[in-house]
Amino acid sequence: MSNQTLQKVLQLICCALFLPHFVFSQSGYSHSTHKTVPFVFLENKGQVIDQFGKSRNDIDFKLSSGGVNVFVGGGRLHYQWASPRSASPQSLLKKSVLDRIKDEDYSYDMYRMDVTLLDANRNAVLIKENRRPYYERYYLPSCGAEGATASSYQRLIYKDIYPGIDWVLYIDGGRLEYDFVVHPGARVSDIRLQYSGATSLVLEESGALRAVTPFGEVVEQAPYSFQSDGKEVASGFVLDRDVLRFQTAPHEGILTIDPTLVWGSYFGAYSFMDYASGATSSVKSSDVYFSGQTASVTNVATAGAYQVSMAGGSDAFIAKFSPEGFCLWASYYGGSKTDGQAAGLVADTFGNIYMAAITLSDSNIATPGSFQERIFAVNRSDNFLVKFDSTGKRQWATYYGGGGIEMDPSLATDGSNIYMSAGTSSEAGLASAGSHQPLYGGGSADVYLVKFNSRGERQWATYYGGNGYENGSLGAGLTCDELGNVYLTGHSQSDSAIATKGSYQMVQGGGKFDAFLVKFDPSGKRLWSTYFGGPDEERAFGVVTDYYNNVYIAGITKSTSGIATANSQQTVFNGVYDAFLAKFDASGNRLWS
Repeated sequence: MSNQTLQKVLQLICCALFLPHFVFSQSGYSHSTHKTVPFVFLENKGQVIDQFGKSRNDIDFKLSSGGVNVFVGGGRLHYQWASPRSASPQSLLKKSVLDRIKDEDYSYDMYRMDVTLLDANRNAVLIKENRRPYYERYYLPSCGAEGATASSYQRLIYKDIYPGIDWVLYIDGGRLEYDFVVHPGARVSDIRLQYSGATSLVLEESGALRAVTPFGEVVEQAPYSFQSDGKEVASGFVLDRDVLRFQTAPHEGILTIDPTLVWGSYFGAYSFMDYASGATSSVKSSDVYFSGQTASVTNVATAGAYQVSMAGGSDAFIAKFSPEGFCLWASYYGGSKTDGQAAGLVADTFGNIYMAAITLSDSNIATPGSFQERIFAVNRSDNFLVKFDSTGKRQWATYYGGGGIEMDPSLATDGSNIYMSAGTSSEAGLASAGSHQPLYGGGSADVYLVKFNSRGERQWATYYGGNGYENGSLGAGLTCDELGNVYLTGHSQSDSAIATKGSYQMVQGGGKFDAFLVKFDPSGKRLWSTYFGGPDEERAFGVVTDYYNNVYIAGITKSTSGIATANSQQTVFNGVYDAFLAKFDASGNRLWS
């Protein structure tokens, strides 16, 4: 393959096996010692059957990476999406987890799209290359009395799928790719791909084809074509209703037509609730993580994960994806009761990942010897903080809470230490002695800020709030700058104990809430703090710093004045709520908004 070949990206935003119209039976199933199924072409040795139990001998191989299953054979690609669903979402609230698993009153939402090579040679010679160590063993009626071993491969060649044209499918760097190799004398016009099952087919201005289904979409990027000497040949798609063809400029010798496949799906399963609320990337690698809350009892955790089964009415979850969108591992995290959105999610410089959420569970949360091993008050929510290494192995976990209610947490890291904050109604037990504000400020809620080291040992903690109501931001209310200082943002009702003397805005602007921004040094000393608001309501939802240690906050406002600076992007209020964005320097001076 020429070095000029464009890389192809296969994005699968799902990591669990879904049941397709073709049933991939696992009765009597054994396999090699791999904990998860790698992304390979797995042979069909009789284990692939249809919904009527009949063998699908026209299917040669299957690929799985979650919500999208791909079947190859007979000159076709079959894309299949599936998700279990409940006939009555409200009824799930009344059922235990075990009842949900046993419940027979549910079905699968399934969708299938076929791509058929029209007039192709259905008996093309198949060449299997780059056999992989992974295999699966089946003992099924369709696999013979002695069972069958399904081997896996990395590259397939269908010779003369059209006269003088080979169809090559291969996996490169965790991505599915395919080429048409056109030998001298063959006709590019013979290649025709018919899409069946797409709700819409659109040839975009970029030259890409977008095939949309109710469960996801498949995008064929504009093809890249080249001769055997590496010279690029102009090429493109021609769409005639549901049939896709290629057009190419004149060429010499062997021509390779190399389209780029991209597809997407969903994360979740048999549930009316799958929320993704946290996301981050690894500093050490290009992997990405996301987290949230789920009531799905299947299709979330990967085999061998820290917690493979849901434990309560809802659990938090965490999932790791490669840059190409492949799920590397995913785990539930929760106890026997409700566990809320895992909104806080950060990665340190060593590749470890930290997750924080709300929990009502009194078990399966904290590790022995952690800072707070037990939930403080039964039937009152605490926060939790858990550390995983890059492979998904839990390192430690702790509750964090008092006798009141802890709300959705935010996380930040200076590279090694971890900061967590959230709104709280707990009037004791959260702040450390000698901290900036060791006592609860009053009103119905304050914000807390706590610092842990990488071993889970608390360094210091403080309340932050006055005589009114304060709350932080769901998942995004904390950040650290290049010097290790930490910034906290949220919204406040209080008319005292918030802003420092000489700050940008020392007095609350009015309305129900003002935003606030406060800076602490690594030892927990407050450096400065300011309100940010006009005569009506403001709430801050996010904060970030740049390379120069400037700080930005974003949120919503109802104020018609006191927000935007002159000559800014939008100086006039336009709606019931508008967004705002404000920039401050490291000393707390507003630069623009």
